[in-house]
Amino acid sequence: MNTNINEEILVTVSMTVYNHEEYIEHAIQSVLMQKVNFKYEFLIGEDCSTDQSYEICQKLAGNNPNKIHLIHREKNIGAKKNLTELWLISQGKYLIHLEGDDYWTDENKLQKQVDFLESHPDYIACGHKFHVVDRYEKEYYDRDFEIQFLQDNPYDVKDFEHGLMLSHLNTLLFRNFIRDKSINWDFWLNRPDYAHFTGDTTLTMLLVSHGKMYCLSDYMSCYRKVTDSDSTSHSALQEYNNTRDLKFRGERYLEDLFGDRIDFSQRKKNIFASAVFKWYRDRNHKNFTVVREIIKESGHPILYFLSFIYLVSARGILNILGKKEQRVSF
Repeated sequence: MNTNINEEILVTVSMTVYNHEEYIEHAIQSVLMQKVNFKYEFLIGEDCSTDQSYEICQKLAGNNPNKIHLIHREKNIGAKKNLTELWLISQGKYLIHLEGDDYWTDENKLQKQVDFLESHPDYIACGHKFHVVDRYEKEYYDRDFEIQFLQDNPYDVKDFEHGLMLSHLNTLLFRNFIRDKSINWDFWLNRPDYAHFTGDTTLTMLLVSHGKMYCLSDYMSCYRKVTDSDSTSHSALQEYNNTRDLKFRGERYLEDLFGDRIDFSQRKKNIFASAVFKWYRDRNHKNFTVVREIIKESGHPILYFLSFIYLVSARGILNILGKKEQRVSF
C-alpha cells in the first residue's frame, strides 16, 4: 500500500459472508491486494456460517488486523440485515460492496474509481466492466448478461427504465449517502417481508435518481455465476430457487414508491419474459407456478396472459426457423 495516506477513511469496503468456504479467501485477498494512496476500511460480516467460512475469515483478519474489521454474527441474521448493519457503521466517503463469492482482478481498481469520482463531483457513482466466471473461475460468455448492461456513458434514469444496469454490484463505488444522509433510504430499511427486491437494482435506482453514473472501460472484477444446485453461491441459489415472482413483486413495491419519477413498466415486462423463458426451457411445475404468480400479481392478468401466449409462440417459431439465439422483442 502506498505510504501517502490520507487520515480520513475515504472508502469503506463491505463484504457479507455466509457459507462461502469455497470462495471466500480469494474474495478477501482481492481486496487486500489493492494499491491505493488513501485510507480504507474493510468490513466483513460473517453470518454464522455452517461451514469453515468463519475460520477462514478469522485467520485472514488475524493476519491483517489493521485492514480487516471482522464482525461475526453469533446467530444467522440473513443477508439483508447483515449488509444493512455493515453499511450503517460505514465511515468512508465512498462505499463499495463485494459478495463473498465474487472477486476483484485489478490491484488498482479502487484507486482508478476514486480518482474518477474525486475529479468528477457531478457523478454519484462509478463502475467498470467485469467478467463472468463459473464455479471454478473459468470465464464464459453469458449472452443474457451482455444485453443487461450499459454500452455507453453516462448512465441515467432512462437506462434504468429500459432494464439496463450500469454494471455488476461488485464494481460499483458510490458516494456514501448512508453516512452523509443525502438520500432517504428508510423504505429499504423498513420494507415489509413481501417486498422482495434485489439490492443492486434498488441501489442503482436510488443512485441514478440523484445523479449521473459512469462505467469505466477496464475489466477489473469477476462475477461468479454458479448454477450447480449444491453450491452456496448467491447466483446458484437464485437460479435454483427461481425467485422471479418475488422480484416482480419487489418491482411493484418500488413502483408504488417511485412511480411518479421512474417508469417501471418495461422492467416488469423484462422480469415476466425471463420467467416465461425459464419455464419454456425447463418445463417444470415450479417455474410454471412462478409465471402464474406474476400474472396474478401484475394487476393486468388478461394482458399478461396474452403476453405469455405471444412469448411462447414467438420463441417456438424462432426455434423452428433455426434462430434459437435471436431474442424475442417484447
